[in-house]
Amino acid sequence: MNAWDIFYANAVKNSLVKNGDKILLAVSGGKDSVCMLHLFWRLSKKMDLELLVANFDHGLRAESARETLLVSKLCGKLGLRCISRKIAAKEYSLKHSVSLETAGRILRYANLEDIAHEFKCNKIATAHNANDNAETVLMWLLRGSGSFAGIPQKRQITNWVSLKTPAPPCHSCESGNPRLPLSSNKFKDTMDSRFRGNDKLGFLERPNYKLQITNQRPIEIIRPLLPVNRKKIEEYIKRQKLPNGQRLPFCTDKSNFSREYTRNRIRLGIIPQLEKINPMAVEHIFSLSEIQAREDAYLEEISITFAKKCAKITKNRILLDLTTFLRYNEAVRYRVLKYLFPDKKYAVRINAVMDKIVSAEKSEYALSSQWIFRISKGKAVFERQRKYKK
Repeated sequence: MNAWDIFYANAVKNSLVKNGDKILLAVSGGKDSVCMLHLFWRLSKKMDLELLVANFDHGLRAESARETLLVSKLCGKLGLRCISRKIAAKEYSLKHSVSLETAGRILRYANLEDIAHEFKCNKIATAHNANDNAETVLMWLLRGSGSFAGIPQKRQITNWVSLKTPAPPCHSCESGNPRLPLSSNKFKDTMDSRFRGNDKLGFLERPNYKLQITNQRPIEIIRPLLPVNRKKIEEYIKRQKLPNGQRLPFCTDKSNFSREYTRNRIRLGIIPQLEKINPMAVEHIFSLSEIQAREDAYLEEISITFAKKCAKITKNRILLDLTTFLRYNEAVRYRVLKYLFPDKKYAVRINAVMDKIVSAEKSEYALSSQWIFRISKGKAVFERQRKYKK
């Protein structure tokens, strides 16, 4: 199957796209996003879709302005509206002590969701593909996350967090201040969001920001290109043409070839070696991710229900009733702990806590610089250290 066949089948099978959708496409100008843009343009000829394109200039490379111009011209040739924004990734990175990669990701998603709300889009599409998924799975494996679920095909955002205090500079030619998303809608109770796995990048822990949850129209992030490997994307780019007969233009980000980043080292070093052993390695990893994601969804639903029966959560402390907890199946116990873990949900840390619970060891265990764990009076206690209490 070629990229179009896989893309179309995936969009239909997983109900990623429906008639009447207004979809915001995140297009950087690279091969992946240009391929996605053209696929959606073709799909809009078959379905009742309204498409809008967003492009971001991170201000990190001299080529960024040229890439933005390329995307803008490409959209013009396809008859699509393009919204371009400049985001201050470097300034955000320095101010909040996060990597440039993390800063860019935070600001991109914040602006994508802001634009989607402003223009009443009900979906945001990103161009993650099967290779991206394989890289993510291997990266998580090396970091000890204990999951092969990879990148989700879709996720819904119903909680919207807007910044009350000024955000880092984010200039737009078409709209105003960014907002930041609370990425999960799995929990509909009074539990503090920081204990629900929503804040994996640590943004909500920043004390200099005041956040306000607002109710907005639900937005779904979709990744219909996820089953398509990079080779098929490159073949598609080579063979397809614009309505005027020109070839599809694209940009190449030279930073993708730097081995400074973990993901790039996996992309450039490990994946090619796996494909030498089995040319279908990337596809097989994607299949594994689909299986894991289905099982995760079921086990997580069960575990959340059980967690609510045996745990009490406040901002500075989580109490777990061990009498109830230890009645559960071992797999469910692990999931409950992962759900409750306030920080750094690494498999090695969760297993260490599990061992302490089973052995009834009462010594304190440092989960992170902010959180400690101990057992006291039949309870497992996760407590924020005094100087970090809120």
